[in-house]
Amino acid sequence: MHAGEDPVFARHPMRSFRSDMSLAGRPADVLEGLLDLLGPLWPKGEALTAKIAADRAASRAKGEPKEALTPEYISRVIGEIAAPEAAIVNEYPLRVEHCPRTEPGSYFGLLPACAGSGTGR
Repeated sequence: MHAGEDPVFARHPMRSFRSDMSLAGRPADVLEGLLDLLGPLWPKGEALTAKIAADRAASRAKGEPKEALTPEYISRVIGEIAAPEAAIVNEYPLRVEHCPRTEPGSYFGLLPACAGSGTGR
């Protein structure tokens, strides 16, 4: 199952991961809908909120700089100061998992097939 803004990866024709189900929408809305469908099979409410908070705290701690700035730390700071609708164009080692974007059209990066080849435009 693929879920997200573009679950069929229409802009990436070389992507060939099989999917039995594709759910399009904002990731938070898709997750909320799935949780409603799963009912008692999945932790809801406070249990899920606590798990998400713990995962974010662990990820944040991992990205804190020790002796030098890290791409994870810089990515997190960019994510914190950029408005939700601000467009981020990634032409450097931005770590998207530390700089989540929730609005359509707010993140642009190199195509996976072009990344590292120097021909990503």
